[in-house]
Amino acid sequence: MKVLIVYWHPEPQSFNGAMFRQACETLLDLGSGGKNFRFA
Repeated sequence: MKVLIVYWHPEPQSFNGAMFRQACETLLDLGSGGKNFRFA
């Protein structure tokens, strides 16, 4: 499964930032071939 996560938030230490990092880590652990983009 390929996944694209687009994250746009000015504060990387926010709750949204934590959710973004967790989602990326979980998907990588599951072997998903995906890309993520962080715009800030």
